[in-house]
Amino acid sequence: MTKKTLLIILLIIIFIALDVVFYVFFFQNRDSLTTSEPKSPDSIFPTSDNRPLDDSKTDNLKNESTNDQTSNSTEVAPTSENGNSLSGTSWSNLLAISLSSFKVGTTTQTFILDKPSGNIFAYGPDGLKRLTNTTFPGVEEVIWGMDKNGLRLILRRSSSGLFNNASGLVELGNTTEVGELQTNPLSDNLLSFAVSPTKDRLFVLNGRQGGIDGYVADFNLNNRRTIFSSALSEWLVSWPNQTYIALQTKPAADVPGFLFFLNVNNSSLSPVIRNVEGLSALVGPDANKIIYSRGALNSVSTYLYDYKQDKSLRLSISTLPEKCLWAKTGETVFCAVPKNTIAANYPDDWYQGKIQFSDNLWSIDASNGNVTLITDSQNLGDLINLSHNEDQNQILAIDRNTKKVRVIPLKNQSL
Repeated sequence: MTKKTLLIILLIIIFIALDVVFYVFFFQNRDSLTTSEPKSPDSIFPTSDNRPLDDSKTDNLKNESTNDQTSNSTEVAPTSENGNSLSGTSWSNLLAISLSSFKVGTTTQTFILDKPSGNIFAYGPDGLKRLTNTTFPGVEEVIWGMDKNGLRLILRRSSSGLFNNASGLVELGNTTEVGELQTNPLSDNLLSFAVSPTKDRLFVLNGRQGGIDGYVADFNLNNRRTIFSSALSEWLVSWPNQTYIALQTKPAADVPGFLFFLNVNNSSLSPVIRNVEGLSALVGPDANKIIYSRGALNSVSTYLYDYKQDKSLRLSISTLPEKCLWAKTGETVFCAVPKNTIAANYPDDWYQGKIQFSDNLWSIDASNGNVTLITDSQNLGDLINLSHNEDQNQILAIDRNTKKVRVIPLKNQSL
């Protein structure tokens, strides 16, 4: 064997040895550095433990920077009463599409619209009673209000991909007799509605050629005052306090979302949250604290944002703001939080009904982001449309899957 051949063999052996050393040193060390971040879907909806949450993304909010922290969580013992669906002959056949609670005189009434019939029911200290027997089936969305004339509604039914809109009135007297739902058709160009904090006025987005106009009006759409115009037509709207209306771009996974405040008095528009992928938000009654989620492929995370301080706190539970309810004081948020982790495209797959959840109810302290488990139940379902009945100190909600009404006693919790 020549010296040249021996040299070639020696070089091959050296290269193989170097490859082995490089693999062991580099890849094994890299794996050890990344095992602290779970790779399974279990990291999508963290539960009540105090695991540190890796939040490598920086939220682009008002100043395109945040001071992210992580909240603590507390679990309290569940009770057997939590999460029962309301029982009784009337409840068993009720398939709710929407509900809302109002103070009527000295008592709180929770009004519920039955989707198959369009009948309205009222739940209060005396239990459940049928409020109307007017047939108005197929309603898909309800905007609830109240004025001196009685219970006000905007009823929306879908037809050929478009919404047919109608205004509704139920006179609330002292009589216990079943009444009538009086309806009047409205223009199909009305795209979105938000009810005022006083429940007697509306903010309406009206479609037109080339964009939309937004105006404030009463429930008959009279006394209009236009305060907004946009070339974009797809906005989600809410009216958290007397001064500000919230305008949010429609959420979609991996698509930057934006939230603005529209001043009702002077029509000025201010950016609040910018460039957050899959943004969905629920503004508190002080228009300062905001709970929002960041959606993406196979993940969703939930944050508490302080608008004045421009600080974002990542919560130790993850859910969608559509499953939350702000307390009137703005000190607490109640949220239905999925128990089971599901790898999905958020929030799109949930909107489209491709995935379903089984929830627990949690409360969030808006001052520090600490969370507390209110109920651990097997039968709550996928909760939406949370509402508070003050007289009963109960959270009522609708199981998105079955359309059944769920009632959750708050016990020592209070809104």
